[in-house]
Amino acid sequence: MVKTVIVGGGIMGMSSAYQLCQRGHEVTVIERSTVASSASGKAGGFLARDWGNAVTRELHEQSFKLHEQLSKEFGLKTYRKGLPTLQVNFSSKSFSDLKVNWINEEIGLTLFGNSEFAQVTPYEITTAFLKHSKVLGANLIIAAVVGVEFQNSTSFQKNLKGVYINRSLENSTDDLELIEGDNFLFCLGPWSALLESWFPGFRIPMAGI
Repeated sequence: MVKTVIVGGGIMGMSSAYQLCQRGHEVTVIERSTVASSASGKAGGFLARDWGNAVTRELHEQSFKLHEQLSKEFGLKTYRKGLPTLQVNFSSKSFSDLKVNWINEEIGLTLFGNSEFAQVTPYEITTAFLKHSKVLGANLIIAAVVGVEFQNSTSFQKNLKGVYINRSLENSTDDLELIEGDNFLFCLGPWSALLESWFPGFRIPMAGI
């Protein structure tokens, strides 16, 4: 059985855990705080089938279908489809008859009201991924990942042996455990910059906006 270690218990990490468990992987998720403790538990959960560019269009459509499918499978209470949706257009004057007092007259406003939009509470779906992953055998460890171990070299593409964790949630090198695996998936969100210190020469193109 392939042993996969996932670092990060947000929606990316937990949805990956669920899919990998279904494919027969032995999955361990390592999360520093609690599952869905940051953006994955507090974001708006807005879903749009077609918004985005052509490069990722196929992914948008598949994701939209999966959310609807999983909402039925998991019995999600917050999933809803066919939402009336307002789009604010900052580059043009208003071309809508809608009167909204918080929109400047120089800003365009478009109303959509079809089935291409949906919404789900991220906390509910992320914790549902956790629940169903555990049923399939996934293991959740609450600990801080403080570094990585290589088998032979610093080539993270082929020779990563494991990740070091500290269950006291400190970034120190005391009382470390090595969690080994065959595959590793890092889903750290805004903390992804930590990978730069773990993998020599690796850079995360992330900046504040």
